[in-house]
Amino acid sequence: MDCKATPDGDGIEWLGSHAPCLEFIDAFFAQPTYYFNTFVLDKQRPGVNWQGCFSTVCVIADYFGKPKKSPNYFESEVAGCVGNSGPSPGRVFNACMLDSCSSLSLQVVDLILGGVRHAFLASREPRAPRDANKDAISMRIRQHVGPQILAASFTGQKPRYFGVRELTP
Repeated sequence: MDCKATPDGDGIEWLGSHAPCLEFIDAFFAQPTYYFNTFVLDKQRPGVNWQGCFSTVCVIADYFGKPKKSPNYFESEVAGCVGNSGPSPGRVFNACMLDSCSSLSLQVVDLILGGVRHAFLASREPRAPRDANKDAISMRIRQHVGPQILAASFTGQKPRYFGVRELTP
């Protein structure tokens, strides 16, 4: 299976069909000891202050840039929280960027997070064009976690822990 960055830099795409993505998601949920938890942060939402949500964090980022409607770049936001200087010093104890194609574990997390992100975007912008492959990924995740809507905060305990929490102002 080969992957490459999407033209807009907004993730990865599999060369060929999206079936490998669905197989990765199935493989993740087939493991009895795997858990998933994500925090969703909409930087375009007025009043969001992600620095105030955590005491300390380690950031492992795939690709993040500047949201279309925000003047803030991911890298400068994180840099302001590393070390002893900046607006929120010491909040981030480690940060690194990895290409999600370089690690299968990171790739699975990227796929699941992308499915959750797509669900949030689809619920907030219902008139925007929908990507059928991303819809399929979101639907496959919902098949595994139950009837929850991915575009809302929830925690499922069965068949395994799966949590989504939206950070709001």
